[in-house]
Amino acid sequence: MFLRATLPCLLSLSLLASCAKERPPTPSSGAVSAEAYFTPAPSLTEAKRIARSATVACLQGATCSPSIGLLSFALSDNAAQCTASLVAPDIVATNAHCVPDELQKPGASCADRIWMNFAPSDNAAFESQIACDKILIATGAGGKDVADYAFIKLKKSSRRPTLRISRAGIKDGETIRIEKVDPVKDGTVTGIQRDVSCTAVQHTFMADFNSSLDQVALLTDCEVVHGNSGSALLGSDGTVRGVIFGVLDTTQLGTVFAERGMQPSASLVAMGVGSNYACLPIPASLGAPSMAANCSAAKSTNKSETELNRLTNIELNKFVQENLNGTPAYRWFGWKATSPAPGQAELIPECVYPLLALMEQNRSVGALRFRDHIVIDEYTRFTSMKSAKESETPAMAKVSSRVNGKFPATVDGKAYSLPPCPGT
Repeated sequence: MFLRATLPCLLSLSLLASCAKERPPTPSSGAVSAEAYFTPAPSLTEAKRIARSATVACLQGATCSPSIGLLSFALSDNAAQCTASLVAPDIVATNAHCVPDELQKPGASCADRIWMNFAPSDNAAFESQIACDKILIATGAGGKDVADYAFIKLKKSSRRPTLRISRAGIKDGETIRIEKVDPVKDGTVTGIQRDVSCTAVQHTFMADFNSSLDQVALLTDCEVVHGNSGSALLGSDGTVRGVIFGVLDTTQLGTVFAERGMQPSASLVAMGVGSNYACLPIPASLGAPSMAANCSAAKSTNKSETELNRLTNIELNKFVQENLNGTPAYRWFGWKATSPAPGQAELIPECVYPLLALMEQNRSVGALRFRDHIVIDEYTRFTSMKSAKESETPAMAKVSSRVNGKFPATVDGKAYSLPPCPGT
């Protein structure tokens, strides 16, 4: 069984818009910490000037896609940058949190607020900058635990080549290429375009990414930094499978796992988080195939610590019952397992087999306690679990004759009034 949970009170999801100073997270961000950095500006007018002056260059020696570039935008007191890609001559794909809050609605005008910037090209016909016209879709921004993505219409069509969106999804272990723009962080909105390869990872504790159709995907083994928000997730066929929008920070999970008897087999690694286009609404003008019939409804990627405890204890209780089956000393009683702490179980009697109990008085009965010992890998994937007896303290059990339909009993020094077990 795979145990999967994210821990909203402990995990930090960093949104990757890039700026030169820290911007405090909004109170509504909940479990997600929006650790964006912005280039400060004294006014919206100055922020527009800085964003409009954005530049991007291809990493020296690299081959950069002419369809990918730097998305610059202006806020009231900051200019900022993300990454975006041309998915139609006049449409770019990026993240919703790369769109100013007040513009995150279909049809909102983004004129003089957002610009698409490209690296220089040998083709003189290719534009270096195109202004924004309006927002088509912008959903999932603000540190939510759901897919974060946006499509933006440009003021005019580009002569640059475009990328094709795919509904193929993101498979476990699949190599995904990210072509991104890293910020220079020199007080201007400037970036360096390059690419990295990542590996998709399913079946982790961190998120419900368990099939190629899930709306949020996890990626590892690649560097994702502030400013990479909106970078296209490219399959081996060059199609766009989605967009990167954040990084999950696993550094605070150690204590949580230790409390549950979970032991990482290696140091936990950071993981990038992306929106998977397989089952997300996409503008019809992009000509993407229809969503698969088995696409599931949108769901939160975060689960609670209560859910983690419940799943853990289901497995633990199975182990407890298996141990009881081979323990003659416990045959007087029907038992149930309770959980005094996460990943632990104690046994208490819930009924009595009176004939056995009254014939075999003063049988030694111990107080059994069990604990899960779970091993997870560096990606927080479940690899193995060994439940074990934690203690067994001998004690005497005594069952007396029935009183008002129940049998007084003492087990491990505690008094009970137990009904007869079913079938007796």
